[in-house]
Amino acid sequence: MRPSPSSLLAAALIATLGIDAAQAACFPQCRSGYVCQGSTCVPDKATPAPAPATRRPTPPPRPRLVQPPKIDPASPAPQPIDPVAARRLAEQRRREAAVRTDLKVGFIAAVGYSFNHLTALSQTLNPEDGPQPMTISGPGPGLVVGVGLRKNVVRLFGIQAGVRVHGYYWESEDAEPIRIGREYHDLTHTGFGLRVSGDLSLRVGPFADVFPMFLGVGGIVAADIIFGTLGFDGVTKTPDVSYIEVHFQGGGVAELGFIFGADEQYELGVRGEFMVAPDSGDDDLNSVGIFLNFAVAFP
Repeated sequence: MRPSPSSLLAAALIATLGIDAAQAACFPQCRSGYVCQGSTCVPDKATPAPAPATRRPTPPPRPRLVQPPKIDPASPAPQPIDPVAARRLAEQRRREAAVRTDLKVGFIAAVGYSFNHLTALSQTLNPEDGPQPMTISGPGPGLVVGVGLRKNVVRLFGIQAGVRVHGYYWESEDAEPIRIGREYHDLTHTGFGLRVSGDLSLRVGPFADVFPMFLGVGGIVAADIIFGTLGFDGVTKTPDVSYIEVHFQGGGVAELGFIFGADEQYELGVRGEFMVAPDSGDDDLNSVGIFLNFAVAFP
């Protein structure tokens, strides 16, 4: 049997390099830590396994150096802030800034009393004598509703304008006697009035931080519609007389009150009105009223 070329090459290498016959079965030769068994390189159990390589621990990050703030030795130490003074300063700055932009429109309500003095001409009581004046005076409660606006013009000065509807009840039992026939009799008067007025006033204030008061003075014009009934004491044959009259008045107003709430939204005060007929004569209406006035600005 002829030997194979590979066996002849292995024999030549063994003879030339001096390789052990046990190692010649594995070619190329097994590396360190392995032995040749059955032409296969297997780990040598007698050789200790190399120790695993250890990794160097990651060094911790170096702390960053922060430069301390430079302090000027000549500058004074900061003083503590007084909360009351800070609040007053903030309120003062807010009011100064609001002078140019603060325009408020809101709802008005008031309750009070008005004293009315009506002079009218009777056309029907004594036709043979012609018209004769009747004077009817008396107080009456009233309720007022309306819409108003307020505008700050400069610091501590502003304007206020409003349109109001005033309904009032009016009753009098001590009117001036009137002649019916040959006798004089006292008049009794019961009536209801509806007044539509417009007013414009100049306001000073509010001029205080804790209790922001204001003072206002201005003018007013009004138109009244009066629905009244006249009765006559001691007269049985003369029926009561009903009438409807329209009167125009003009006069002045004065207000004193204070403003409160967030952003000066509310106001409460006392309001006085004095009005007379533009042309005093035999048919006119004069009135004086005092009211508790409340207003709230629309947000």
